[in-house]
Amino acid sequence: MSKVRNHAEDRLRTHLMKRHKVKDRGSGLRRFPSADLYGRYGLYKVPAVAGWCSAHASA
Repeated sequence: MSKVRNHAEDRLRTHLMKRHKVKDRGSGLRRFPSADLYGRYGLYKVPAVAGWCSAHASA
């Protein structure tokens, strides 16, 4: 699931960089940190572990 989360962060950050005309990737990472993507821009936090993986762990 972390691949999905990383991809979503990357796509949103790329969109924001184009929208705000930020050309340098390093500047984009500093200007749009992960905490802002989730807090300010409302990106959904995908769970790190799928729910079905631990559903029957005690059995």
